[in-house]
Amino acid sequence: MMSNGHMLAAAILLFGGCSEHSTRAEELPDSRRMVVLTRDFGYSFYGVKNLPANAVVDATRAQWRLSQANRNPVRIYSAAEGLALKGGAVLGEISQTLDWRDIYAFGDSAAVKVRDALHVRIRGWRIDQAWDGIRVDEGTDGWLIEDVHITNNRDDAVENDQLLSGTLRDSLIDGTYSGVSMDAKNDLDGSMNTVVFDRVLMRLKPYLVDGRVTHGGPIKGEDDVPRYNPKLRFINSVIAIESADHSMMSRTRKAWENTLQARDSYFLNLSDTPLPDNYPQPPPGFTVLEGKAARVHWQAAKDAWLARRDR
Repeated sequence: MMSNGHMLAAAILLFGGCSEHSTRAEELPDSRRMVVLTRDFGYSFYGVKNLPANAVVDATRAQWRLSQANRNPVRIYSAAEGLALKGGAVLGEISQTLDWRDIYAFGDSAAVKVRDALHVRIRGWRIDQAWDGIRVDEGTDGWLIEDVHITNNRDDAVENDQLLSGTLRDSLIDGTYSGVSMDAKNDLDGSMNTVVFDRVLMRLKPYLVDGRVTHGGPIKGEDDVPRYNPKLRFINSVIAIESADHSMMSRTRKAWENTLQARDSYFLNLSDTPLPDNYPQPPPGFTVLEGKAARVHWQAAKDAWLARRDR
């Protein structure tokens, strides 16, 4: 059997033109193992698998570029329970003007993609102009995404299409077509799972989609079999929309119906067009603001989040 030290050495695999000198492994006093990434990877990508329990991949001083030709620049293929993945920046170049359908045909990707890493903790990432921000794939049940800042995102800020339990915490998503996707591509039952939004600021941003400028909803749930969707909890969170007639209205309604708890949260209509009478109203625990009051509240919440992060 390999020792932990040899296991870590076997685990570190770099692909896509990354040199062996771009990582460093070291032993911490608590016997966890750490990989430290400290450079600009440019358009190459980093991948790792078979990490031991409680490993740490520290990319706080690393950054990547993301383009349609460079999909999924940060990839965790497998890790034992308790991986900490610390960011780090992914600066994308996904078009802000092309139609969603045209980009999807050749640009479906994620800035950070993780699979087979139970109870993974993804912290501190700065992601701009990606397709999907963070993709938690199969085997990542109990995921935690915390202190991430995502902007100008063309599809899902977080893709959780395996319908897993997880928590999005203390994060600013400032401009995304869709919030959190829980849209299974096959028959999965996530009805026993729960996704928690804890101190999340999320602003939906309109983009060109099938010839129409619109955005989706905060939750892109399973539409065909909505009873399979995970349950939802919203705690001290702010959800902001820019269009009162956005797409995915039915999914938004089903998300609210699937909410177990909401408290101390706000739903903001940033436009001057009032919500229509048939708009799916958020559940009790949300305060609804519209127009100028909503814009003032959003700006104050965003400024406070940025100030805390800069300290």
